[in-house]
Amino acid sequence: MPTLDARLRDLERAGPYVAPPDLDAVAKAAKKAGLTLVRVDLKGVHDKQGLLNAIATALKFPEWFGDNWDALEDCLTDLSWLKARGYVLVLEHCAELGKHAPRELDVAVDVFESVAEYWQEQNRPFWALFSGLDAPLSGIKLLA
Repeated sequence: MPTLDARLRDLERAGPYVAPPDLDAVAKAAKKAGLTLVRVDLKGVHDKQGLLNAIATALKFPEWFGDNWDALEDCLTDLSWLKARGYVLVLEHCAELGKHAPRELDVAVDVFESVAEYWQEQNRPFWALFSGLDAPLSGIKLLA
């Protein structure tokens, strides 16, 4: 079985996943793989606006960010202010958002899938790892 850092370098598998329980191991593996890891704290986030704000803050989005799904995808496929060989976005404390806005979380998964496909074409992995979920999310699996 490949090591976690080897899996994170795998362009073909990159995309949205449920995060493994040990987020420190993910951070170490991302560093070893040469990828930039950004943690997004979603504690207390119950809606789309809170999710977009948390992501925009964590990734230091530019002022032109438009607070909608299209603008999220635009910023995530730009990231010119955060140049890296690849990206690991860890969305922590997802349970409240999953409980209060499961549909919004599903849309976010779709956006992250599209973003991962874009970065794959640029030869850079993009991972969105969801941590702290109470229930599984449709369309994503465990990063194992």
